[in-house]
Amino acid sequence: MTRKCSLRRQADFLCVRDPAISYNSVELDARRFSGALLRLALHWSANTIEQGGTVSFSNVEEKGYGFGKRAVRRWQIQSLFRSPALRDFEQVQQEPGRLCFRRKHKPIAADGVSVCIVSSNDQRELQKLLECVDAILTSATKSELPLEIVICLTDINAKVDAEVRKRTHGMCEVRFIQHDCGRDEQIYIAEKKAKLWDEARYALRVIMHTRILLQETFLEEIARLPIQVAAPQVHLEGGLPYLDFVYLKTLDSAGTSRSAPLLGSVLGSRYFFPLARGWTPYVDGGVCVFQRDKVGFNPYAAISDVPWGEAEDVSMARVLAARGIVIDYLHELSCTSSTSKFNYGHGAFRALRAFRQRARHLLHSNPIGIS
Repeated sequence: MTRKCSLRRQADFLCVRDPAISYNSVELDARRFSGALLRLALHWSANTIEQGGTVSFSNVEEKGYGFGKRAVRRWQIQSLFRSPALRDFEQVQQEPGRLCFRRKHKPIAADGVSVCIVSSNDQRELQKLLECVDAILTSATKSELPLEIVICLTDINAKVDAEVRKRTHGMCEVRFIQHDCGRDEQIYIAEKKAKLWDEARYALRVIMHTRILLQETFLEEIARLPIQVAAPQVHLEGGLPYLDFVYLKTLDSAGTSRSAPLLGSVLGSRYFFPLARGWTPYVDGGVCVFQRDKVGFNPYAAISDVPWGEAEDVSMARVLAARGIVIDYLHELSCTSSTSKFNYGHGAFRALRAFRQRARHLLHSNPIGIS
């Protein structure tokens, strides 16, 4: 049975957003998708394609490197398929205004998940670590994926080691690594995350802080979702939004931006629309999900000299964006944070909650959205 899907409007993106649906053929209109939105649409489209299926592009601009035309050019699309995430596709057709790529092999399923936790040796932090591990183990009961937990501490703590292993009861492998990232009165937390990246066994990995508690379905959902780099949806207790997936008008470190940051949670399931306006997303450092083979390098090693408090997570997003990596917002993955980065007593955040409710109402009443 042939199943086809055509993406001719940005709202059609929702057709390939459901990982439970697969297609033999997906066609994208190159006049309607460009930049980061094209990468995200292609990322989700590629995930729905079965072995032997095709992703094709219509209205492709054939000639030149000039300006003034809206359509994406042929060489731009061809360059996208050189990324590690799309290496399984080969070009099979090139006609005037059209390109076609075919999947060569069946997509490889995840063989397990590494949950990597950054922690210090502060006593309050160690208590949060145990609560974090408990939440991971609860989520693991609903997942069939093999699991390992890797914990990076400033110093190995025998008591904490014993407590963690007592909780796991052989449910998963637990490993501790030691690294002190404090020097020159700064905390280079990206160094710890780079160590965890190198130590993780599985390609699918979650790198998180102890303040994050995974919800019960987290590890069950993560196995079925296509991931390059992704932010789960994070809330505080009581449902208040957390700084999880944020759009910035620019990631130029020397540039200016008149627009305030925009939280992905404000837009709900249509979080991807700002990409069409040139906004760039970044993932807060509290929790981030990666598929190593699709990223192709250790992103934390690239920012290991950026200390905590100097926007190391924004620096990582800039590195990923420069390499064409898709940074996605997986609202199917849910977490809770035990601490907040917001002062919710401030009038600006009371206005944010009101704006979020209004935005969701408008998006719900206008399912087409931006076309």
